[in-house]
Amino acid sequence: MTLPAIFSLAFFTLCMIAGEWWPRRSNDLPWYRRWLTNLSLHGLVLATGRVLAAGTVFGFAVVTDGARAGLLPLLHAPPVLAFVITFLAFDLFRFAEHRILHMVPWLWRLHAVHHSDIEFDTTTHYRHHPLESVVSMTFHLGFVGLLGPDPFALLCAGTAHHYNSLFNHSNIALPPALDRILRWLIVTPDVHRIHHSIQRKETDSNFGNLLSCWDRLFGCYVEEPEHGQTGFVLGLEEYREPHKLSLWGQLKGPFMGISKPPRGNRLVESTTFPSDGS
Repeated sequence: MTLPAIFSLAFFTLCMIAGEWWPRRSNDLPWYRRWLTNLSLHGLVLATGRVLAAGTVFGFAVVTDGARAGLLPLLHAPPVLAFVITFLAFDLFRFAEHRILHMVPWLWRLHAVHHSDIEFDTTTHYRHHPLESVVSMTFHLGFVGLLGPDPFALLCAGTAHHYNSLFNHSNIALPPALDRILRWLIVTPDVHRIHHSIQRKETDSNFGNLLSCWDRLFGCYVEEPEHGQTGFVLGLEEYREPHKLSLWGQLKGPFMGISKPPRGNRLVESTTFPSDGS
């Protein structure tokens, strides 16, 4: 196991433990069902070449940087400024990519798998359809080719996104005063959890993953959910039945007519799983 993988596993474990000790919400469904589905999806993402694709994106950044291709080299910016521009541009790109995933129907069908989790903890970070990963890496290659970013800054930005995504998908109940301070700079769990609400107006908000400024700037920031952090319903109406939340249900979901959730969603109270003895 590589050193970055060890650090990632350690941080994931820390977020999971903290979410169990200081939970924001009560997760009542059988944990092994959700975790098995979420982590199995991630395993399939890795099997489809996620690590190789990420390496390809970074390699492409090295090539474009060496060739002085893209918009950034035209600025002839000093290294520190090039680093800052790359870091901010990548974060803005990820924000824009996320909004596109919600706007384009066939992309939404893939991304809906991530939103289908009806509870919320750090394993939700890993709940993505393998084909969404392929689309995302294609977007990343386009971003690198257009900007010509600084490779080291791109690596740092990608790393920061990964760790903050593990954090903001956690079930940690931060002290309110600390959350109010942090959310002016980064996306905290209480901010991102709203994005996983079943209500359309909340699902289509808080798109940022690292910096919270873009949602504020583009008018899609929601401070608090309508029904409070512990009272609103998570997930999507199209994904409530146990068979749709299974691994196979998640994999075939995008091809089964799952569409944009309708405006004015009714609140679904709960999902009941059959007992193991049934």
